[in-house]
Amino acid sequence: MAYTKPDVVNPPTFAPLIALPSFYNTLRPAMQGNLTDDFEAGSPMQSRALLATMTQKNDAAFMETFFQLANATALSIASVPNLSFDISFQPFPADHHGVWHG
Repeated sequence: MAYTKPDVVNPPTFAPLIALPSFYNTLRPAMQGNLTDDFEAGSPMQSRALLATMTQKNDAAFMETFFQLANATALSIASVPNLSFDISFQPFPADHHGVWHG
């Protein structure tokens, strides 16, 4: 899950999720790079792991279509033991490398 408003530590919209019992939680304001560091640290040595990123124009219809395709893929392989699947959408800051690519 991602929440993109700056300087909001526990956004009210996440309250129902935060209230769920959990055994591991890294919820915090973070950049994608920090999350990939978490991903790498949590992957046991000699395990198979794949992390892919892509950049696309901010378009709700595309994001919905991509989610539906990814969800269908994840559901089709849900019976594979020890397999997890995650999607994260993150805004690309306007000042990334000092250039706005609109």
